[in-house]
Amino acid sequence: MKRSTLLFIALGCHLLACALFLLVNDLGLSLYKQLQGATDSRGYAPGAVTRLALLHVVVANLCMAFALWRALKIGIAALACGSLAWLLLPYHPLRAAFYCGVLLALSLGAMMTATWVGRWQDRRRTA
Repeated sequence: MKRSTLLFIALGCHLLACALFLLVNDLGLSLYKQLQGATDSRGYAPGAVTRLALLHVVVANLCMAFALWRALKIGIAALACGSLAWLLLPYHPLRAAFYCGVLLALSLGAMMTATWVGRWQDRRRTA
């Protein structure tokens, strides 16, 4: 299969992972509000941390979409997760665990989905 086709498949899967991050974030925030109460009563702005996590997810997924080797893609996901944890951990441990888990799950899921779709396209083309 041509490299450009694989690139478009990977880019689509990783952009879908970025969009799913927003959905998972909203679901997680509503679940947290139901269990713990409103977040604005604790004296911090949840939007800044969410934007920081979204920036990590978008940059990591774009780098993973353009990376050639699987080991490099996994390394990019681990580096993004580690840097996000380093920025959040002393002050926001629950958010760090949530965002790092979501970042890893969605990034690795997008990588596996792109591989699966590429193989499916290749089999469909040769049949």
